[in-house]
Amino acid sequence: EPRVVPAPEGSRAGEVMELGSPDATLTIFEYASLTCPGCAMFHAQILPEIKETYIDTGKVRFEFREFPANPQTLAYAGFYLSRCAATQKGSPAYFAMIDTLFKRQRDWAYGPTPGETLEEIAAQAGINREALQDCCFREEVKAAVAQNVTAGIEQHKVGGTPTFIVNDEPFEWGRSAESMAAAIDAELAKLEQ
Repeated sequence: EPRVVPAPEGSRAGEVMELGSPDATLTIFEYASLTCPGCAMFHAQILPEIKETYIDTGKVRFEFREFPANPQTLAYAGFYLSRCAATQKGSPAYFAMIDTLFKRQRDWAYGPTPGETLEEIAAQAGINREALQDCCFREEVKAAVAQNVTAGIEQHKVGGTPTFIVNDEPFEWGRSAESMAAAIDAELAKLEQ
């Protein structure tokens, strides 16, 4: 029988993981995998500019949705760790862990000792080995990730990562901060008409 660990009281690990105002004019969904080099590039080189210009100013709400790609087992482990980090602090702690995992992607996703490296990253965030193992069996953590994967497959027909969605349609982001900003401006202009 599979092991099931209940959520700690007040856990925020199952919440929608988002940046920006819930009242923002435009919502962008990103389906990404922690093992995807293109996703890591987006989070390191493009998202900071988009965040400063659009998310922090209230124009865009950015929702991150897990979509594990190969090696999938490691991608799931990274997502469970990220949601575990969000238990008490929600989205801010989740995105801090996501950023760390993208920055250290080569070490844990493609290095010789991925499990040990993930445990080290978790320990730096104050999550011991036992808590990390429990987190991988927590109902709300597994359900939140599964829900995003299902939405990606069934609702948005995601075929690869990163995939961006605006108004239930694929969003062509152009692979640079400038082209993504231009695409966001075009979407915002449509909403103003």
